[in-house]
Amino acid sequence: MATVIHLLLKPNDHCSQEDKIVKYLELDCKAQPLQSEIANYEKVLDLGCGKRQLKGDNVITVDIDIRCRPKVVCNLSQFPYPFKDDVFDFIHCSQVIEHISNTVNAIGEILRIAKPGCKVFIGVPHFSSAIAYKDPTHKSFFSVKTIDYFCSNYFSFDHSKCFEIISAKIIFSKLWRFIALSSLFNSLQTSWENRLSGIFPAKFIEWHLVVRELPDGYSSE
Repeated sequence: MATVIHLLLKPNDHCSQEDKIVKYLELDCKAQPLQSEIANYEKVLDLGCGKRQLKGDNVITVDIDIRCRPKVVCNLSQFPYPFKDDVFDFIHCSQVIEHISNTVNAIGEILRIAKPGCKVFIGVPHFSSAIAYKDPTHKSFFSVKTIDYFCSNYFSFDHSKCFEIISAKIIFSKLWRFIALSSLFNSLQTSWENRLSGIFPAKFIEWHLVVRELPDGYSSE
């Protein structure tokens, strides 16, 4: 495994082990894909893995906290990330992006190291959730539409790849799920965010994405 990691790392790149990020993570919010699904991918990246890591010889775990025993120790607020372009087939990034001060650079790095066709899972707190504000290490706040910035229909930064959204799901508390409001609000995401999110707050956002190459000279204008 050490040899595999060495081949994936960019030469002469070293990540700081200082300035550790303290991450708030509810035990039930890291939506881990089934291990049988992970086995279908050649190279998997668990970005900001924490202690609840994806398992497998094909999985590379990354975290700043050495206590989590990641395979690669890296400060994800420092760019670029220590991987070559077009490496991974699946990238899992749950409850991590909100801790990074430059969201655009972080997403740009995920796109850079992902192969075209790579599946990506990103989970973040929703802006209406108290979880988003109670952790002082959170740097950014997210709407379910934030990911549109990185898609071809709303593409505003210089990169050769973008996301296609497979699904964008707002996760609510068990009470709202029990009385079926969760399904209703997810069917009316924009209206709920604009008018009802202050009354019926959410907890998290889960984006399931696939990476697509942009044609040469592509412009969103």
